[in-house]
Amino acid sequence: QVCEGFRELHKLGLTHRDITPDNIMVTHQGRQVKIMDFGLVQDSQGILKLFEERDVLAGHDFADNLDKGLIAGTPEYMAPEQITDPQSKDRERQETDTTADVFALSCLFYQLLNGEQLFPWAVGSGGASGKQGLVNYLRYRQAWTDADLRCPEWLDAELWSILRKGLARDPKQRQRTAQEL
Repeated sequence: QVCEGFRELHKLGLTHRDITPDNIMVTHQGRQVKIMDFGLVQDSQGILKLFEERDVLAGHDFADNLDKGLIAGTPEYMAPEQITDPQSKDRERQETDTTADVFALSCLFYQLLNGEQLFPWAVGSGGASGKQGLVNYLRYRQAWTDADLRCPEWLDAELWSILRKGLARDPKQRQRTAQEL
């Protein structure tokens, strides 16, 4: 259900950019998944701008106010390009798109299967808090390579190959959308 929800989002050219366990809810009946917190949505096709013009999203300047050179997302689930793109002044070279959601979904699925985060804050921050902790964590995340990913012994090899592809450092090596994942 999670991938089905994101499949529909990706069909519209929208990238959520903040997929975390806190932003995936299950109804009380436990039969339906809800995707929450669309505050960091990136719109590649102008869909949100169209809604603004029709007053559906009056007062929400999505197209004009997002992507102002700030790191956006929850660090433990952010794709590498979400960390580096804000440093690039050239919008054409920026890589954050639906593959960033695939990366975050793969982190989420890894956590569901393994019981712990793939990139835990405590490890990456070096025990520091605040600004220094964030700097340490972002350096830690930028230093990892695909070779650092290890399959848990108990995990099925076929499932690991799907997750590993979704966790590729290079967004061009990942599944393009949640549907492909």
